[in-house]
Amino acid sequence: GKFSGRQADLIAEMAARAGLRPGQLVVTGYVSDDDLVRLYNTCDLMVVPSLDEGFGLPALEAMACGAPTIGSRAASLPEIIGRDDALFDPTDATDMARAIAHALATPSFRTSLRDGARGRVALFSWQATARRALAAMEALVDRRRTPVSAPVVHKQRPRPKLAFVSPLPPDKSGIADYAADLIPALAAQYDITLVSRGHPASWTGNGKSFAVRPPEWLRENPDKVDRVVYQFGNSPFHDYMLPLAKAVPGTVVLHDFYLSSLLAWLELSEMRDGVWTEALQESHGYAAVRERFRDPGAAKAQYPANLALLRDVDGIVVHSQHARALGARWLGPDFVRHWRVVPPLKSVLQSRDRTAARRALRIPPDAFVICSFGAIDPTKLNLELLDALAASTLAKDPSCHLYFVGEPHGGAYGDLLRRRVEAVSDRMKVRVTGWADARRFEAYLAAADIAVQLRTDSRGETSRAILDCMAGGLPTIINAHGSASEVAPDVAVVLADRFAIADLAAAIERLFADRAGRAALGQAARSAILRNHSPEACATRYAEAIEAFHEGSRKGLHALAEAVTAIEPAMDARGTKALAVATALSIPPPGPNRLLILDVTATARALRRTGIERVAIAVVLAFIDAPPPGYRVEPVYLSDEGGGWHYRYARRFALGLQDCPPGALQEDVVDVAAGDLLVVLDLSGQNLVDADHSGLL
Repeated sequence: GKFSGRQADLIAEMAARAGLRPGQLVVTGYVSDDDLVRLYNTCDLMVVPSLDEGFGLPALEAMACGAPTIGSRAASLPEIIGRDDALFDPTDATDMARAIAHALATPSFRTSLRDGARGRVALFSWQATARRALAAMEALVDRRRTPVSAPVVHKQRPRPKLAFVSPLPPDKSGIADYAADLIPALAAQYDITLVSRGHPASWTGNGKSFAVRPPEWLRENPDKVDRVVYQFGNSPFHDYMLPLAKAVPGTVVLHDFYLSSLLAWLELSEMRDGVWTEALQESHGYAAVRERFRDPGAAKAQYPANLALLRDVDGIVVHSQHARALGARWLGPDFVRHWRVVPPLKSVLQSRDRTAARRALRIPPDAFVICSFGAIDPTKLNLELLDALAASTLAKDPSCHLYFVGEPHGGAYGDLLRRRVEAVSDRMKVRVTGWADARRFEAYLAAADIAVQLRTDSRGETSRAILDCMAGGLPTIINAHGSASEVAPDVAVVLADRFAIADLAAAIERLFADRAGRAALGQAARSAILRNHSPEACATRYAEAIEAFHEGSRKGLHALAEAVTAIEPAMDARGTKALAVATALSIPPPGPNRLLILDVTATARALRRTGIERVAIAVVLAFIDAPPPGYRVEPVYLSDEGGGWHYRYARRFALGLQDCPPGALQEDVVDVAAGDLLVVLDLSGQNLVDADHSGLL
């Protein structure tokens, strides 16, 4: 330990009086941590004879290094050492000598001290200390919240005010129809104000009337609601929700895990500069940005680009375990830990007159009708259904009719399906109906004998068409892809995800031949909808999720900002900056990746490239192509723009290395968090020195 010269002399005098020879007692003075670890690791015995200790860290350090340790039966040392035979009376020299002599003369005792120390050390980890400290803090807060002998007053609590942000009918959106079913059921739990664009001031559903406000109203009046829920999809109907959810956070219901189609449309069609590119960069890094400029269609199909939205919301609801699994794959298991899965709701459809429906649709009363519902698209495997029917025995049956009830999306696939339908029109009755409104859609449901709803390349969405068919009691053939893989085999005919055309043809033939089986399967489907997907059951689970997320949001960053403002509304700039830094380091933003920051200050500005710059560029490109697991790579440069040294993203430099437009991304200030790594790849001279002296590093 550390001793003054006079203290060391006194100890030497005491040792001589006690009869110790020169060299038997060594007073080292202060030793470094490295030397201290070596002493712990090489000693035969560690003796802690203290009369008093604040905690007794030397004993714990020695035990952690494997040193046999004995100590005083005083202060906190018995709690640390944890065994009576390793303790002595610090005021009795004879007892202390006995304990030391026994330990040095008994190798088996020292071995038992080493072995037992492992379990003792584990009890004193910083993680355990933090858990106990947090539990104590929470207990104190709960005690403060608990009223003392408060009178019991039973009052019915008012329903919380909920802003429900969603497209609404008559928008041509499946989510609008979904919202129309959910809103009246959710109104039993909340006082609901609808927030939507381009609608009258009121909307009526299931006999109940609701006020409708434009998005600007919620942005300007967040204090007029207690909760907010967003119904999010991957279409232009949701463009206004992206900035609104940032300004007024709430619960987000993800009907589609991917947001890439919406963002690509905003950037490429609506000229919202950089909105998709920036989302790709934040979610997936430079490799995704490079793909966006090389092949936008491939980038849209491959990358969800949803992190910018999802990291700032109060909570997330999805409709299937498949969507949750996609979240874990792209964002990490920790990110989706608190997501809630609420089954998509669907009301059981009332039985309709089949004869009347067929008469209205001009379908022969004795026909065997197969329907496939939904937009014509490669993901719906419409051509595979056509091939299966052509390969089946029903192809030669004049009573068999196939209807694709949906509108072909523009492009080659829709044109190909039309040509294929025309090619078989001389021997098979196949028709593409085009878009069907709700009344016509339900007429086809009533007219059909079976439905075939196939999917591939799912992006987390749940097929409403499958639920429509089951709710209408229609026997349905599906393939086990995406969320459809969670449908029980006793309520639908479930083929393999990658089924063979012959298997689909055989399934159609079996249902054609088994009228009683069709009726039983349809009834089982209706019962499953009533049991698992009724609006009332789903609304209850929605409310549970919304309330849990609201409670959690009171402990998040937004709540912290509000609390600090209430305590100290006039904090100066220095205090604000200190608080911001402390908050950022204490509460890192949620997300799958930490930053790997590559300082290329000199290389990014160099007019000609020396050996060092060429090596730096090679390293940057290697990291961009293969980032370390768990990290997003960002080249950066030092700047004192605006006063004070900081890092900025070197995005013009990074984009230029990959032949992307250099102005596609903003060179913002780098926002670092605990766990990020900085690697300085080049020599930026005085800039680095000045930045370090300013405290940046």
